[in-house]
Amino acid sequence: MLNVVKRQHYVPQFYLRQFASEVKGDNYFIKHFDKIRRVYDRANVASIAKKHKYYDVTPEQLHERGITVPENYNPQELEHLFSTLEGDWAILFKNISQRQGQLEGYDEDQINQLLKEKEKRLISEFLALQAIRTPSWRSKWEIILGNFNDAIAQSIGIDLKKSLGDMDSYYFYQHIHSGVIERLGDFFFTSFDWFLCYSPVRLYTSDNPLARIFHLEKARQIKDDEWPEPPYFEEYQLR
Repeated sequence: MLNVVKRQHYVPQFYLRQFASEVKGDNYFIKHFDKIRRVYDRANVASIAKKHKYYDVTPEQLHERGITVPENYNPQELEHLFSTLEGDWAILFKNISQRQGQLEGYDEDQINQLLKEKEKRLISEFLALQAIRTPSWRSKWEIILGNFNDAIAQSIGIDLKKSLGDMDSYYFYQHIHSGVIERLGDFFFTSFDWFLCYSPVRLYTSDNPLARIFHLEKARQIKDDEWPEPPYFEEYQLR
């Protein structure tokens, strides 16, 4: 019988541990900024970026949609799938980190030594899942669906939102099984430029690691509590 996982993370713990400022036994602590409460605190990676049974698709959700529940159905299929993927990604990130530590410098040619083509594809799939698994992504579905619903309701009188419902775990389940990780990962793999990046200042992470760049006219122009919403890289333009 499979263990029931109640605390399900939308940012993998192996990823958060790389940003730990303190380690006590098996507990990793990071400096954490809560965007809702807008406060900084010290947090155990096990206690953040998670929700109760976030990926579960219950038999009741299937019944509501007229779907027959298969024998030996596993409501936590996605949680177990992601756990397996994260295990592979954790090993990959560890190997890359160890390999990077052996490099003597940072030049363009060394990216080929650091990352193999297969590893680039695995990282692309990691980014693909991370880009769509967060609560904020589900919220965007509500906005998009609302806009479509308004337009369709005015033209043909169909309430699309009532027909499809909210972006709950069932629709996310279907989205994953449509092959979205592979499709989006392939797009990242073929579209990204890969390069080594070193920063002498601290880096921030977010529930979505895809980054944007913002510009400063001078170093530390923005105070800690005034930084734009992550993810991002800062870029100095010193005068």
